[in-house]
Amino acid sequence: ELLQILRPVAGVRRNPQLASLAAVVLNHALSEVEEWPVELAVAFLEDAFGLRVWVEQDQCKQFVANLLTAFPAHKQKAKADAPGEHDTAMEVDVEESDTP
Repeated sequence: ELLQILRPVAGVRRNPQLASLAAVVLNHALSEVEEWPVELAVAFLEDAFGLRVWVEQDQCKQFVANLLTAFPAHKQKAKADAPGEHDTAMEVDVEESDTP
């Protein structure tokens, strides 16, 4: 199973090329699917906070970009970066006062 290739196994060194191939195949296979399995986000987090076997590979950039859309902070950034869209974050003016 391709997902298992992306997931770390204790004491087993993973092949970065095989993991990259699995990511590219999954990205292509799921390109028309609107909601991806949660297990893919878990595999991403495990690798991102672990040995980073595949998350930093050039071949995986599109796959990683698609996975990042599952996280709220990325959704807010994408919305703010969209042309014609305005960031909905509240701006607070901080005035300096003379009192301590």
